[in-house]
Amino acid sequence: MKDGIIEGVWYPVEAPGYICATGKPYHGSMRMGYQNNLLLFLDGGGLSWCTHSAARPIGEEGVSAEGYYVNELGPVSVMHDRSGLTRADPWNLFKDWNVFVVHYATGDIHIGSSEFPYTSLQQEQKVLHHCGYRNFRLVLAAAKAHCPNPERILIAGVSAGALAVAALAEDIIQEFPQCSAISCCVDGGLTYTNWNRIAMDVWNAPTSITEKMTGPDMVLDCLIALNRKYGKQVQCLYISSTRDAVLAWFQKALDGEVPEYTADAGIRYQKNLTNTCLKLIEEVPEAGVYIYANPCRDVDLDPALGLTQHTILAAENIIESGENRPSVMQWLWDCVHGRTSKVGLELLG
Repeated sequence: MKDGIIEGVWYPVEAPGYICATGKPYHGSMRMGYQNNLLLFLDGGGLSWCTHSAARPIGEEGVSAEGYYVNELGPVSVMHDRSGLTRADPWNLFKDWNVFVVHYATGDIHIGSSEFPYTSLQQEQKVLHHCGYRNFRLVLAAAKAHCPNPERILIAGVSAGALAVAALAEDIIQEFPQCSAISCCVDGGLTYTNWNRIAMDVWNAPTSITEKMTGPDMVLDCLIALNRKYGKQVQCLYISSTRDAVLAWFQKALDGEVPEYTADAGIRYQKNLTNTCLKLIEEVPEAGVYIYANPCRDVDLDPALGLTQHTILAAENIIESGENRPSVMQWLWDCVHGRTSKVGLELLG
């Protein structure tokens, strides 16, 4: 025990005035471990980039044809009690690390600082509080206070949280300048021609973040920028299933189409994923990559669509290995300890 904090027990990270998209109170979560290493985990939960999406939050039952983002904390948005990287179970190789979770309920990939007006489906005038960046800084400050000099840092996130890992990694690195072993693990990605405009005009993200969004693939832009600035101090890691069902759905929405779970959407996602991975390997040859093709387990879909699992870092099968391939858990552990590899590139097509 240190400062009244018991190792292995979850505590809220909260303060007055920190809120979710609806204005309800916000909190992060923390669990102190026995090793002087730090895991910062950024939750996912959709995104909102216009008045149409703002009026259609995700219900607690998950993504639907009318749901784009989580707007309050609840079972969907609070993920530390799920299986996966943040669990303290014996099989988790990171179980003894200090874990800080940035929960997500602001629709702005954790980088927003704006009040966005919109009209609800009930024709009421409302405001979406895009305050993800302030909430992120709250949890980051707690991590700095409780684990000021970690030997290793792993920054990881899923879905919208994966986009946030790429965008916010430098904020975290700057808080721990003495740490020379930092890994950034992105679990999923999306392309969009207007990331920069949305980040500035809708989310009012910091200029230090938006200036790195130079093209349609913000994750790729940010990871390449990190590598060029910090070199081997920061390790870039990328995970994705081949035809992520949920991200394929969102990709259609971002492309201005009616979002649906279709085979064509999966093929489009795989094409974008292939381009991202090939460019990342070209620009950052030492980057770690893990590609898998597990069937979709997030929504009930026809297997004939060929859509695949939506992210894995917060899923039970993070510990499942396959023929001639390690589990994602083992691969990530090896990468964090300097044994980076590329798994599943043959699945890209």
